[in-house]
Amino acid sequence: MFVDRLLATLVHLRHGATHDVLACWFGVDRSTMTRAVNEVRPLLAERGCTVGSDVLLRTLAEVSSILA
Repeated sequence: MFVDRLLATLVHLRHGATHDVLACWFGVDRSTMTRAVNEVRPLLAERGCTVGSDVLLRTLAEVSSILA
């Protein structure tokens, strides 16, 4: 699901969670998480989406608001 891949990528970028940790959290293989992050990061970059170090994203609504 794209929302899961997006959320995992944002957690990775914001908190530095490893692909191993994210894979456990989402119940997938590490290689699946690596592929998801590698697919989503360029999409965010193309759209100029960045997450500052002072931003805490706790809900899907907060994620949506930063991408809007």
